[in-house]
Amino acid sequence: MVIGGLVGMRMEQEVRKVQRLGYSSLGISLPKDWARAVGLSPGSVISVLRDGDAGLKLMVGAHTKTPEPPCEIEAEAAAGQDGLIRQITGAYIAGRGTIRIKSKTELTAAQLRETHEAVRGLSGLTIVAQGPRFVQIENFAEPSRFPIDGLLRRLHYLTSRMGRLAFSQLERAMEPGTEEIAKLEEEVDRIYWVLSRQLLLASTDRGAATRSGIERGQDIVSHRLMALTLENVGDLWMEMSEAAAILGPRAVKDLPQRLAAVRQDLERQGEAAVTSVFSSNVKMANEALDLEPTIVAAVKALYMELPVGGPARTIQGCSSCLARRAVLRPLGQVAKLYGTLAHLTINRSLEPA
Repeated sequence: MVIGGLVGMRMEQEVRKVQRLGYSSLGISLPKDWARAVGLSPGSVISVLRDGDAGLKLMVGAHTKTPEPPCEIEAEAAAGQDGLIRQITGAYIAGRGTIRIKSKTELTAAQLRETHEAVRGLSGLTIVAQGPRFVQIENFAEPSRFPIDGLLRRLHYLTSRMGRLAFSQLERAMEPGTEEIAKLEEEVDRIYWVLSRQLLLASTDRGAATRSGIERGQDIVSHRLMALTLENVGDLWMEMSEAAAILGPRAVKDLPQRLAAVRQDLERQGEAAVTSVFSSNVKMANEALDLEPTIVAAVKALYMELPVGGPARTIQGCSSCLARRAVLRPLGQVAKLYGTLAHLTINRSLEPA
């Protein structure tokens, strides 16, 4: 229980026994010095606020929650491409409930387009009012609707599917696949922003943390690292997909076959690393870490086969060479990111209980 009401007064921890008051109520006595200092006497009013599942916060007087002012964004100040999207996303992550876009003149078509794009990409946001010079957005996302573990598992599923599609796209050479992967990346970004908002809110609101399924404060940091790592994995699969789209059948040649072992190792490593985090399984974390140098070495060997200089080649040949490098580069990076998750499991296992 937290007792508040006197700024600057420090309370030492005290253990007090719960007493029965009548037939149905329980109570504890308040520290006499504190009560005198804040002006409490028989008949005074104290507000009792829930603070998570196991805490109460006592406030002197009748407590009324002050409505949060809207977050106002000047459209002119958010200049540049995607400026408004970044501002709205930042307000969303900061947990602002009401976001108001306003302009000194009429909002332009580009500004409205960015606003609508931002709202579509952020879960829980809805435009509730609009005029020539303003757009008002409300955030109806409730923390209990988005359990952190569920969001992280979904993030892993989506990024794993992106990896499988990127490899399949490479195997089928010219068959389009980038569009489907791009849609998955949009979903990855949407979940990442929800996670960022939830974790920031959990760091300042114990009740919100409990409703999101966070039991320990230190878990907020590890969840944040995991979310960022998986979001980066998604970006790398998108990068590989775009490079694969450039390669033609002649440029691909035997690359998919030579990457078959790398693909299998990456799938095993990713599953082991992520599962190790959720299950606190150090053995699986070590399996993921043992795979990292194998994957990186195999990718590096394929990299070394590509010509760096030498006689002038055709533009087609140079483009193919660059595209093959672009296909290979993300693979080693993904292996290192999965290694980061494995290290996270080991570090968490050494934390005090």
